[in-house]
Amino acid sequence: MFKLKENCGKIASVRKIMHNKLANTILKMGNQVYSEKMNYKGLQKTKFGKRIGYKALSMFLSIINKKLSYQGLKIEYVNTR
Repeated sequence: MFKLKENCGKIASVRKIMHNKLANTILKMGNQVYSEKMNYKGLQKTKFGKRIGYKALSMFLSIINKKLSYQGLKIEYVNTR
């Protein structure tokens, strides 16, 4: 049980590091970020459930939003309709 908890912690920390690196790469390209407002809880109930949980998309968007807030900016959400 302890090994499983330790491995999950390691995976989560690596995921956060990779999200930060990707966010830095995206923000080097420009300071305007557009995203679609999505219901991640609803997506978890579909066939993409585990993949959404592994990729932690909402955490990635919150990291980008935090980095943009240092410049006084934020993510612009696009209406898909």
